[in-house]
Amino acid sequence: MAWWRAYPRKDGKFAALKAWKKLSPDKVLLDAMVQKVAEFKRSDGWRKDGGKFVPMAPTWLNQRRW
Repeated sequence: MAWWRAYPRKDGKFAALKAWKKLSPDKVLLDAMVQKVAEFKRSDGWRKDGGKFVPMAPTWLNQRRW
């Protein structure tokens, strides 16, 4: 899954998969999500303290943070 490869924090994989299946993103949404992850990865908030403030993957998906 392209989004999972792009997302920097890998814990919560089972819950992330559950959230992913619930979303069932199409190609357009997937592209938007991957692009947004790339933007966040460059942000100060996600880079601060070695990525300490990167949300868990299921949280990011469930809260639709893209």
